[in-house]
Amino acid sequence: MIRWGAPIWLNLLWLWPLLALALWGLHRRRRRRLDRLVRPDLQPAVVPGWHPRRPFVLSLLWLAGLTGWALALARPQWGHTWEEVREYGLDLAILIDTSRSMLAEDVPPDRMVQARFAVRELVPHLRGDRVALVPFSGRSVVHTPLTSDLGAILGSLDDIRVGVVPRGGTNIADALETALQAFRAASPRDADRAILIIGDGEAHEGRVEDVIPRLQRENIRVFAMGVGTLEGGLIPVPGPEGGTVYLRDPDGHVVNSRLVEETLRTLAMATGGLYIRTAPGDYGIERLLQEGLAPLQRGEDESRLFKVHEERYAWFLAPGLLVVALEAALRRGRRPRRGQEGVT
Repeated sequence: MIRWGAPIWLNLLWLWPLLALALWGLHRRRRRRLDRLVRPDLQPAVVPGWHPRRPFVLSLLWLAGLTGWALALARPQWGHTWEEVREYGLDLAILIDTSRSMLAEDVPPDRMVQARFAVRELVPHLRGDRVALVPFSGRSVVHTPLTSDLGAILGSLDDIRVGVVPRGGTNIADALETALQAFRAASPRDADRAILIIGDGEAHEGRVEDVIPRLQRENIRVFAMGVGTLEGGLIPVPGPEGGTVYLRDPDGHVVNSRLVEETLRTLAMATGGLYIRTAPGDYGIERLLQEGLAPLQRGEDESRLFKVHEERYAWFLAPGLLVVALEAALRRGRRPRRGQEGVT
């Protein structure tokens, strides 16, 4: 069965009927003009080498050559071999704040969307690494265990939203504990482990100071990405009649949620990590990769067998070139020989 490595080029084949129709119309027009200039019975003497079917054959060869090229560009593949590939990477747990404060719109459209954007920009750079997703608010859960299947990570991101963890509040300490459990549950390998926290830094429960010694003993670095602004923003919530209102505290005051950098910065500094304040469109991914993750030790994962499909584009490229070369040779053959110029 034929596979296509670049099937988008097959769309060129839809243009062939239009090209054939255009060439047919052009040849008919040229034939009518010739018939008006020279009587059909005199054309062989006036136009040596002329044959009414010759333009049709040349156009057919030209279209056949282009068809071969289009099929070659689409990269036909059949047959395969198996290649052993060893992957090298680290273990990274990504902790995403899903508390209600992440609905604040001080970074449009809101902090939660910005957090997902940051992960989407980061994940394609983590080839070979094992990644886990841990959403947290008042408690935390391992949404996606450590895996090198980055497609699964990206596919799970849409499920990470405010409210995915039922309990309200924000407990960063519990999220760190859950990340440690995710590391222990995975098969061990000789690689560094790291935690990336993405959130606004608010912490209503737990004490991160109690978790820092364990992180230091296990040589786990924490990287933090602050989402939000120091000026803060209001938190929209559904109103009683279906509209949108803003969250208020028990005293009836509208809550203004601000980015709290102290906790995030403390975690990063205490574990040898890095703190980055994000901005819309600039999440600091390049700095995180170069200054944070690049120096870490990558471990060798188990080798895997990958199916490599055989490229067969030459089967279509070579005939296409030959057909076009034949068309060019036949076209040159139409030129009158020396001494026949001006024959009437």
